[in-house]
Amino acid sequence: MYNDENCHYCDGTGKVKCHECGGDGQVECFWCDGDGEVRCTDCGGSGSESCPSCGGRGTKNCGSCGGSGKDSYDSDEDCSWCHGSGEEDCSECGGSGEVDCSYCYGSGKVECDDCDGRGYVECDKCRGCGEEDCRYCH
Repeated sequence: MYNDENCHYCDGTGKVKCHECGGDGQVECFWCDGDGEVRCTDCGGSGSESCPSCGGRGTKNCGSCGGSGKDSYDSDEDCSWCHGSGEEDCSECGGSGEVDCSYCYGSGKVECDDCDGRGYVECDKCRGCGEEDCRYCH
């Protein structure tokens, strides 16, 4: 191993700043582009999913008439709750048919598994130390 005390690149130390990470020992995470978060795969990044209570329809059978639209089984009178439609807005989704994604809680993003949400990973070139061998004297 050659080490030149007079090397003006490393000042004789045999080591220089890593050119991949600039001496930080860390580089931006490839998967999340340094954000620390990636698109939720459960909802495709929309932040919502189909309501499990109504199956995404936004309505359910009326709780008062059971979906018949009548006040009682043998009545011709419209149900006073649903006004004869036999349906009512789903109470879980408010009639929209969608609820916040249960995995990302409606944000559309989740923590990046590759960098554990930090946005950076250890540099592969220098293995996190921030230095590499001087190519001129080492």
